[in-house]
Amino acid sequence: MDTTLLEKQFARMGARLKVNVRPTIRRSRFSGFAVDIGKDGHGPFFDVTLGEDAERELEVLDIQPGQRHLLLLVREPDGHREAKHKFLCGHDERDWFAAAVPEASGVATVRTAMEALKPSEVLAAQARKGLKARHRNRRHNKAFIRQGRMVLHPGARPGCGPEAGAAERTAGARTRQAALG
Repeated sequence: MDTTLLEKQFARMGARLKVNVRPTIRRSRFSGFAVDIGKDGHGPFFDVTLGEDAERELEVLDIQPGQRHLLLLVREPDGHREAKHKFLCGHDERDWFAAAVPEASGVATVRTAMEALKPSEVLAAQARKGLKARHRNRRHNKAFIRQGRMVLHPGARPGCGPEAGAAERTAGARTRQAALG
């Protein structure tokens, strides 16, 4: 697989990319793919690992160099059809990250991928406040305050669940409660 174009696209946002194929070993059979952040003597890089047993295509659908984000598509044969997996890759306040975008969301751009990753409570708060598209990904706006992976939105009451406006820590982490004054 020639990765020259992909490496150039990742470089446009200031990142390095390494794509490697993991061979099938007797006992540990790696048949899928993984998108992760690795680190070597030159610093962090995006590490894409592919199993050797299936043909996969990698493609950058959208890149926003000013935001240091891109949307990566992995096409994978799945019987008679093709499975598509999308990842938002980028840099937040401190580190590089790769986030799997929900497959049912039908995203095609970095902006729509960022919206698809937000909790439903935050999307509802954005709609209630009539937030313009250009303000939706700011760390602090009328609808919420984001600190790292923690998202706080007004209406939170300690002891109440996320549906009542509590703080929610996404990406499989525990839910935290907080009230905004």
